[in-house]
Amino acid sequence: MRRPFTRTALALVTLGALLTETACIREPARLSAPCGIAVDGSGSGNQKNGFAAEQEVQRTVVTFLRDKGCRRISFAPIGTASEGHRCTHGVVDVDPDAGGTVDREKLRDQRRVAVRGQAAKLLECIRKDTVSGRGSDVLGGLKVLAKNRPAGDGTYHLLVISDFIVSGPEGSLGRKDLSTPAKRTAVIRDYANDQGLPDLSGAEITTAGYGKLFSADAARMDDFDAFWNELLITEAKCVAVRPFDKGDQ
Repeated sequence: MRRPFTRTALALVTLGALLTETACIREPARLSAPCGIAVDGSGSGNQKNGFAAEQEVQRTVVTFLRDKGCRRISFAPIGTASEGHRCTHGVVDVDPDAGGTVDREKLRDQRRVAVRGQAAKLLECIRKDTVSGRGSDVLGGLKVLAKNRPAGDGTYHLLVISDFIVSGPEGSLGRKDLSTPAKRTAVIRDYANDQGLPDLSGAEITTAGYGKLFSADAARMDDFDAFWNELLITEAKCVAVRPFDKGDQ
């Protein structure tokens, strides 16, 4: 004859169920989104000449990583000839496998702060590179991120800290005529022929510092927006381009 449950036995079963449920609640789902960060160390990346790149790094990186659910993050320099630049950094995992009992949220927060520090060091490295010069190969930086997409699921989230003023041997984008669709397309074709365009299929870009030099000139800013919209969305197949939302800080 099967013995009936006693109150003690029932209490133990209930306690076990509660402990199991509590353990499940405390263990957050693992992060999975692939992400990338590009930092612009060119001459315009300071407050006097354009935008304060260091401040943008401090302001945006941790929030971006948290909001996008980033797990693995790749890095790219934006300088002269970004694709072959000596300043690089490997992929960082902010939600690594760990044995035993781990406060995963605390671990993630610590590693997000570490990623911000690595982005700041990358920026410093680019600025100190006297060999490469102070150009701004934005497209090359995007190509580095496109080629080094880390493992992960879903949209590839990119944080690009740059004013997006391409400058180099071919001249500065700030001096090019972008006033008509035909002229914008011609500039894009020149970039495509000179160095090729990045393949940003499945990627979404968050910008910080974008268009700072044109922000006081509405007409030029409209042309600048139209140029990058055509290049990034139409030609490079990027999913979306959005400014960093200050309200999320």
